[in-house]
Amino acid sequence: NGDTFLFKKYLNIDNKETDGYLMVMYSGEVYQLYQGREIVFKEGKPAKTSLGTSFPHRFIAIDTYYLSTSGELPKPVKLRKSVLLKAFGEAHEKEIKEFINNKGIDINDKKGLVNLLAFANSLEH
Repeated sequence: NGDTFLFKKYLNIDNKETDGYLMVMYSGEVYQLYQGREIVFKEGKPAKTSLGTSFPHRFIAIDTYYLSTSGELPKPVKLRKSVLLKAFGEAHEKEIKEFINNKGIDINDKKGLVNLLAFANSLEH
């Protein structure tokens, strides 16, 4: 589907160095954004009563986003406004906050997140 995957080192959620495949979502001079996908098997549960609902066995996809700054190892980042503002640093916090509010950027949407990173890369560092 035109997606680019890289096999590279990154820091996992436990802050340990790991190798794996990451999908490139955005790559700029200063900031790079990657998406990692983990597939987890969830055991099914039978209904406790005849009125209850049973859940079948299933696989669940868990997406984790990783942000790399200036070629450092990608680190997991939560898609929350306050967390992203910290990741970009205090120097540009006000400009980025204004950009998010003025443009109505939805950071939970992939396009909005890519637009935010493109704007952050355009700022002087």
